[in-house]
Amino acid sequence: MRKPCHLFLWIPLLFFMILNNGCSKSDSGSTGTYTGWAVGQAYSGYGTILNTQNDGFSWLRQVIPSLDPDVNINDISALDSQEAWAVGGVVNGFGLILRTLDGGLNWNRVGTLDQIPNDELMAIYVIDKQTIWAAGKNNRILSTTDQGMTWRSFKLDSIFQINFTSITVSGTKNLWITGEPNTKNPNDSIAVIMHSPDGGITWSTQGLKDTLPGKIHNIFAVDDSTLYAAADGFIYKTTNGGLNWYITFTNQNKRINAVCAEDINDIWAIGNNDGLFHSTNGGVHWDTIKPQVTGNNLLGITTNGSAQKVWIVGANTTGIGKGIILYTNNDGQTWFLEDYPVEAGLYKISFVGTR
Repeated sequence: MRKPCHLFLWIPLLFFMILNNGCSKSDSGSTGTYTGWAVGQAYSGYGTILNTQNDGFSWLRQVIPSLDPDVNINDISALDSQEAWAVGGVVNGFGLILRTLDGGLNWNRVGTLDQIPNDELMAIYVIDKQTIWAAGKNNRILSTTDQGMTWRSFKLDSIFQINFTSITVSGTKNLWITGEPNTKNPNDSIAVIMHSPDGGITWSTQGLKDTLPGKIHNIFAVDDSTLYAAADGFIYKTTNGGLNWYITFTNQNKRINAVCAEDINDIWAIGNNDGLFHSTNGGVHWDTIKPQVTGNNLLGITTNGSAQKVWIVGANTTGIGKGIILYTNNDGQTWFLEDYPVEAGLYKISFVGTR
């Protein structure tokens, strides 16, 4: 159900515009048809998976069996309306990988103790039914080419100890993985981008400390050549597959958590403290959007360019209460606040057929 702006007024089957031009109600009789999932952690301590089958007009919490308290669900990747994959913290000695084949009615753990390392997994990307990539803390990378029956697990060589947090793919062979140095020094600022041109057989480092300052939190491939990366205070862009990167956005007081593109020109970025930015010319110029609903770190975003739909999730900056789900179906001209049935901060979101 979409939630009105008035804090104590709940009106079923209505949704309200909350950004740009204030609050106005619209008839929601024609609901959407997109299926999606959002993940995070409930403030009770348990990992959370939410599902919608109507663009987010209504969300349901799905049951995760045998999940320990204080174990996050960190990322989700939807293949189709029935199959989705999620990753999270360590349970019973190895990182959590979950899969559903029935739209989330049943979530089952994939992998075994001898296949999956004792590392928290932070990112997952489903290429097709056979091929899935996951990444996590301590330089850890995993892949499967048989629907998760067996997993290849390895650590990427790096001069730094890296917690990998994001995966993006163009086609089936071009892979990029980004991460943050595992350091206790809060002032350490090193950008790490790893690239494989051959489906994970070989890897190389892109972006060095002197050319890409700021820890990178997320990366997104528009195609084989054009990518964007979200970092502390910056958004980076490359037009030659990562050989050279340059700054396309700067706000050194804002941590940029994620970036997503509808096409080569239409780019969205989100960050802490309600950071929401939009470019319609490939990052040459950025508009800052001011939400009327404030007090959230915006953490996950997905978009479908052909339908002009964008979904954004986040967590309350105070660490208590609900986070947020924002939705637009007209490329940001109007925005709506979607309600969901659990006190949880949300980290990532994935819809079928979106980028």
